[in-house]
Amino acid sequence: MPLKELQENAPAYIPFEYHKHERGLFRPDGSPSFATPTGRIELWSNFYNNAGLDPLPYFEEPSPGPGATPELLEEYPLVLTTGARNPTLFHSEHRQIKHLRAVHPDPLVQINPATAQKYGVKDGDWVWLENQMGRCKRRVSETPIVNEQTISIDHGWWFPEGDPGKLFDVFDLNVNQLFKYIPGKAGLTLLGSLMGLFATSTAMFLASRVLEGFGMGMISVIGPNVMPRLFPLKNQGLVMGIWSLWVPMGSMIAFLTTPLLYGSFGWTSLIQTQ
Repeated sequence: MPLKELQENAPAYIPFEYHKHERGLFRPDGSPSFATPTGRIELWSNFYNNAGLDPLPYFEEPSPGPGATPELLEEYPLVLTTGARNPTLFHSEHRQIKHLRAVHPDPLVQINPATAQKYGVKDGDWVWLENQMGRCKRRVSETPIVNEQTISIDHGWWFPEGDPGKLFDVFDLNVNQLFKYIPGKAGLTLLGSLMGLFATSTAMFLASRVLEGFGMGMISVIGPNVMPRLFPLKNQGLVMGIWSLWVPMGSMIAFLTTPLLYGSFGWTSLIQTQ
């Protein structure tokens, strides 16, 4: 759609339909239900149960945390949440777009006014947020919407105007400095593999490959950023060389072995051998 036409018709939406479940549009057999093993909305998930995962929603406190690591509470008394979002930025994108950046120019930490007073900071101050893993820089934004024991920030920050030699200050600003790269119990790559293993149709199998591919794509991005930090500076070149060799070799082995496995054992063997 040309920009002029979009301006005339905005807001524009992709066509969608309501009540698909009532007309059997979710299932290959056309029955009026949902695309689950039972055909119902499943609060107790049959798929998760078959995959050996907890079939019910559960809460698991992140570690470190007040309950999981009470020994750290005196030194690090605040709980950090990084789920904050804003309408003009998308993950690490749009910081370089002048008009969008003007709406949200700085990486903020939202903090309760009582907590800000306790630690001697105020609106607009630049502060370092630190834990046992690392630190990142934020500008204070006082707000009563957060708990006095909690601070809230958004993720994905870098400065287009920053030093290119320092990756545009990403290691000063990005909150990922404060975390271990540990996926949940149902990480995308694992979830995709399990979904493929229990697939009962081509559509389900293809969906599993999409999930697994997305998870592997994330590993390919995160891996090169994490691996060097696990080794001394003098060994980082060798580590990255091995990592870089693994990616094309893994793809080559997959292309060579896939026809043999598929021809001998069927498509489920491709999942089982992973």
